[in-house]
Amino acid sequence: SPYESAAQLANFHITRYNRIGASAGIIPAFDVLAASEIPHAIARAPSGDIYITGQAWDAVNLKWDVVTAKCSADLTSCPFSHRYTFAADSDERGFGVAVAPDGTVYVAGHILKNASPTGWDFLVLKYDANLTGQPAVVTYHTAACNNDYGRAVAVDNAGNVFVTGSRASVPTCGSAEVERDMFTVRWPPDLSVTNAVVTGQAGAGNEEEAFGIAIDSTTQQVVVAGYSRGTGGNGAYVVKYNNSPMTFVASAQFPGDHKAFAVAVDRLGNVVAVGEANSGANKDYLTLKYTPNLSVLLGSATYAGLLADTAYAVAVGTTGLIYVTGGSS
Repeated sequence: SPYESAAQLANFHITRYNRIGASAGIIPAFDVLAASEIPHAIARAPSGDIYITGQAWDAVNLKWDVVTAKCSADLTSCPFSHRYTFAADSDERGFGVAVAPDGTVYVAGHILKNASPTGWDFLVLKYDANLTGQPAVVTYHTAACNNDYGRAVAVDNAGNVFVTGSRASVPTCGSAEVERDMFTVRWPPDLSVTNAVVTGQAGAGNEEEAFGIAIDSTTQQVVVAGYSRGTGGNGAYVVKYNNSPMTFVASAQFPGDHKAFAVAVDRLGNVVAVGEANSGANKDYLTLKYTPNLSVLLGSATYAGLLADTAYAVAVGTTGLIYVTGGSS
């Protein structure tokens, strides 16, 4: 990531808006742990409290750790935070956060254990509502030497945990990656066993990556978004799975040099994915809306700010309005 620079001395920053886009509350940049921090994800608890996760720089060991903070619903304070590191020579990144119906907090990302260099592993942390104590920890590795990157996490009504990202095949430890595939793993609430593992469905010879995940609140089906390119075509790519067992339901690809980085499901089951549309000369926000079975593209929209615009997150309101955020440069 171009943003992973400890020299930036970046800090977490949260702004709260009302429905018409006016700032309704703000926490200026705040330093959670006296370090450079880069946020990657945000989630709202049933209580209204806000959780953010990302990574914090360890200036002593020269590496990144996972950092997670809890802020009040009105953003007047962020009273709780936790920094997770496996070892002084390990590297950890937090890319997703989700809150279960009972208030349990799950953080997902990936970890590189340098003491046993077999590649990056999926990483899942389980906290109580106040991030107290050490979290329950589980990692997942597809094969020796592979790099497994956890990018997003979602929790269903029963508290089951779903983490998506990509599996990068590495033939020999230390050699270059040869292909990436979408990869989604399901755990029960206690993270005791891995009870489902599914890949993308673009077909052999295609490269895929997943960056976003959402649960349909009505059907509890799982939706993953990212991109696919190769013999099956190039484009933003969305896949839907049944919850249990995690079987393939449908997929959709928006052709072109496009990527999806986040996904949401509205109250009618329609799927909304956002990311970037690459025209060659520049990049624009890309928003796609599909029917619940992904068979019909209901609409697409782009937004051009400056030269390079990428949407990284999406939320759908109760009235169906779609809110998209990202960056412009």
